[in-house]
Amino acid sequence: MAAPLLLATYLSTINLLTETKIMVWVICILICIYGVYKTSIDLRKERKEDKAKEYYYQSIEKAELFGRGFPEKYVDGLGKNPLLKHSFNNGEKYEQEGKYNKAIKEYMECLLHPKASDYNKVAANILIGNCYYHLSLINEAEKFYKDAFKISKRLKKKGEK
Repeated sequence: MAAPLLLATYLSTINLLTETKIMVWVICILICIYGVYKTSIDLRKERKEDKAKEYYYQSIEKAELFGRGFPEKYVDGLGKNPLLKHSFNNGEKYEQEGKYNKAIKEYMECLLHPKASDYNKVAANILIGNCYYHLSLINEAEKFYKDAFKISKRLKKKGEK
């Protein structure tokens, strides 16, 4: 978008009639306005496509949970990433029951979920570490605590920028 303005600036420095210079400036400004308009249309289209993809992936995850026999009310209550939230809920339940190996498996699903944010990964690493700690597997717990620490340091650096 800077090119039309640079061209207009250049043309205004050479010896042209005032009307011609004004016409060149008007045309260049119109080109810039069109560029801004086109960019905003493209961004809206991109957002619309992103929302459609998000809806599609969410529908696939919901269908998977429906296929496992979970009621619609439960699945709808899981929010944006139903499989991620379901795995987290299961992990929590197993951990409370003292079934740490099953809880680890569920928390690993959270950790490996494609839509898991860095915050989700920090939480999953800590929860997995806690389960290993309860199983007296201190070295394994330490690995997951360290991973959580690395991710949280990276998040802190991002926040400082």
